[in-house]
Amino acid sequence: MYCYPQKYAATYTIVKGSYYNSATCNRTNLRDCSGEVRIPLGVHGIITNSVREGGCNRARLYINSGKEKATQGVWSPDSTENSSYVVFK
Repeated sequence: MYCYPQKYAATYTIVKGSYYNSATCNRTNLRDCSGEVRIPLGVHGIITNSVREGGCNRARLYINSGKEKATQGVWSPDSTENSSYVVFK
């Protein structure tokens, strides 16, 4: 998972996964799919996760900023191994 925080440092970030059944509109099996990681402001990071390996088909990025203001930046569930980004496990 690609993550690039640009404003308001987060104390930690974690990837969570779930299985979404479109026939019943139900989301089940919400679980942690990475460890808690801290990505500093202005650092491009890839968070190693197990969303697909755990049978989940949805990913969500949870961010704890420790403040009232949420962290601002960009993230994407898609990332590649062949990148120049820092990898967090």
